[in-house]
Amino acid sequence: GYYQTAIEEMLPVETQIRDQQRLPSLTIAYLLDRSGSMGASSDGIFTNLQLAQRAVNLSIDFLQPTDRAAILTFQSNGALVAPFQDVLDRRTLQAAGNSLGTGGGTDILAGVGTAEAYIALEQTDRQHLILITDGGASPTRLVQTSERLFTDYGVTLSVIAIGTNHPGFLSQM
Repeated sequence: GYYQTAIEEMLPVETQIRDQQRLPSLTIAYLLDRSGSMGASSDGIFTNLQLAQRAVNLSIDFLQPTDRAAILTFQSNGALVAPFQDVLDRRTLQAAGNSLGTGGGTDILAGVGTAEAYIALEQTDRQHLILITDGGASPTRLVQTSERLFTDYGVTLSVIAIGTNHPGFLSQM
C-alpha cells in the first residue's frame, strides 16, 4: 500500500522489482464499453464510462516501461483507440482513453473480435485483455470466444462489470 506515496520514498526498500529480467513481458489490452448506457451514473456523480477510464488510468500507472499496452473500445463496432506500444509515455496512453465519449449500441463481441485481431500478434510472455462494460449486450458467442482466446493464443481475460444489474454471462467470460 505504499507504492507511489511519500512513505515509499522514505522506506529502506523498494516496492517495485527493478530487475526486469525477473519480470515476464506483458501485453495488456483495455477494452472499454462506450455505448450509450455507459453514460449512466450509479452514484449520481461519475458516469460508468468515467469510472472505467479511471480504472484504466490507475492500472496503467502500475505497468512497467517494458510492458506493452493498448486501448480499444466498442459500441456498435470495435475500434483501436491507442495502438499497442511500450508503456514509456503513460500520459499519452491515458489521454487516449480519457478522450472517449458515450453513444450508440453495445456489441461486446465486435470489441472482443477487434482486440483479438491485435493482441494475437503480440510476442510477449503474457497477453491479458481487460473488458470493462455494463454488460448491456447479447451474450451470443462471448463465452466461447473468451475460451478460444485462451486456447488459441494464451490470452487471459478479466471482466470488470460497471453499474448495476450485471448479466451472468460476464462472470462466465
